Amino acid sequence: MINKVILVGRAGKDPDIHTTESGKKVARFTVATWENYKDEKEPTGWRQVTEWHNVVVWGAAAESITKHLKKGELVYVEGGVRTRSYEDKEKVTKYITEIVGFAKALLGKKDASKTATSGSEAKKDAEKTAKAEEMVDIHDEIPPDELSDLPF
Repeated sequence: MINKVILVGRAGKDPDIHTTESGKKVARFTVATWENYKDEKEPTGWRQVTEWHNVVVWGAAAESITKHLKKGELVYVEGGVRTRSYEDKEKVTKYITEIVGFAKALLGKKDASKTATSGSEAKKDAEKTAKAEEMVDIHDEIPPDELSDLPF
């Protein structure tokens, strides 16, 4: 069976990192993707539909993504879909579907095309690209017992 997802979208928030009871790092963030549909009821003739995805990254990749990814930046995430359940504070069972990411790259800032690039800005962009390249293909296996260790 194949369970593979590839997303390219904008980070909806800065990643939030936690440590499980067993000491494993886990980062969570959201990614927005969108599609355009023809819709004659819209003034432009098109309708944009946004989909929000919950992304989870483990281990060294969690630490790396937390350092480098910021809200609004374009990001590539590759992983698999996982649905899990948990009990909230009122003891109500909740279900959540997440993308467990294992490969990712920062693709750019939200308004990068609108910003004039000076020498120092170009150097910062080159450094950011180098950091993003370090993040690609970081794979950290998730032991099944870690899933019950999540703090939320």
